[in-house]
Amino acid sequence: MLRFILFFVVIAFAALGLTWLMEQSGHVAIDYANYRVDMAPGMLMLFFIITGILFWFILSMFTKLVMFPVFWDRYGKSRKTKKGLALIEKALIELEDGRADRALAHAVKADMILDRPLLTRPILARAARQQGNHQQAQKVLADMAQSSETRLAGIRGLLDEARSQSDDQSALELARQAFALGDRSKELLEPLLQLEVAQRNWGKAIEVVSAQIKAKVTDPIVGNRNWAMLKVELARGYKEDSNSTKLEYFSEAHKTSPDLIPAATGLVKCLLAIGKKEQAIKVVREGWTRQPHPELFKSLRKIVSNAPKSEQKSKIDKILQTNKDHVETKIAQALIALENGQITQARDLVAPLANDNPTQRVCTLMAAIEKESVAGESVVRAWLTKAMTAPQDNLWTCQSCGEIHESWHAVCGHCHGFGTIASGGRPQEAREVTMDAPLIRLLDENFEQDLKSPENNTAS
Repeated sequence: MLRFILFFVVIAFAALGLTWLMEQSGHVAIDYANYRVDMAPGMLMLFFIITGILFWFILSMFTKLVMFPVFWDRYGKSRKTKKGLALIEKALIELEDGRADRALAHAVKADMILDRPLLTRPILARAARQQGNHQQAQKVLADMAQSSETRLAGIRGLLDEARSQSDDQSALELARQAFALGDRSKELLEPLLQLEVAQRNWGKAIEVVSAQIKAKVTDPIVGNRNWAMLKVELARGYKEDSNSTKLEYFSEAHKTSPDLIPAATGLVKCLLAIGKKEQAIKVVREGWTRQPHPELFKSLRKIVSNAPKSEQKSKIDKILQTNKDHVETKIAQALIALENGQITQARDLVAPLANDNPTQRVCTLMAAIEKESVAGESVVRAWLTKAMTAPQDNLWTCQSCGEIHESWHAVCGHCHGFGTIASGGRPQEAREVTMDAPLIRLLDENFEQDLKSPENNTAS
């Protein structure tokens, strides 16, 4: 509206100016080659205006004629672009509807029409993969990986292809390439971590977990625990003569995840190797206060093994009292009492556990107590029989598949799950009787034979 008003204002002022010139007195004479032209100033101005308009019109028509091929080429490209984009839209719709064959046909046509590989190639690769044409998908993705603009997308597509075909080695190489290009997405880091862990590349896996934590694509608590577990495995890979390196790694793991028992026990072992018993005791004390565990108790006994009996008992009791109501504390105290011949004290500690939560360790410990108290073979045998069906609570068990491991590992040897092994029980239908070494020494060989005999297994 404003432009319309402005146009009429300009026309009005031009008309007024022209009228004013026409009304002015005087004339303009032009002499040229025996010709003379007389006219009023207004007519001369009108002549120039009309001449300028004609010149502009002729120049405009000439320009259009000269530029016609360019305009025609632009028109053709515009039509091709519209047609290609329409095919891309159809391909995307077909992919969502699950009609991969039609989507692939549309994507191929669009790729031929459009000169926009950033747009067409990913859709073409996706359609080929969804149709099951892996050979074509790999060819397209390989071409994408050669271009600087589509390299990362091509590598990630090839990674998905390799994983779908269970080609872990190729998948690992491709994932490392994507990681080197700066990809820090959750979709890359999670499979890369799985692949590195599967190859037991603990150092590389630590780099991946560190990247996950920095990129905030994993929970910080989970990330720190994963990092600590990998550090423990990395430390275990060093020989005994590399104690300083092992000590550094175990120390870092323990500091990052204090409740990780293997980190604490590994750190204690390294500290003992260099004679730092007080620091080792401090590690056990802090661990027992936080989370009592049989492995910590074994480490504690190893620390004080060379001390006099009275000093051993004093140091052990001092640490056990930091968490005196815990089940592990009572079991540890009962073991010490039993070894020292304090049968009544051992029974008082274990009997409540046998009534409330009769696990295999508790039942076996009760059998040892009854044997030492000369309660009779039938009583001891009854406790051993009960132990065979009681739940186990001191096993390193995979929380994913239920596989039992003799010691802790970051990866399950059965299902290959990462970080799934924890201290706990075993499914009811797959139990075996296991006893700590101190209990085995306290029981007769006859009772051990009874425990393993087919008759007892049938009776249970």
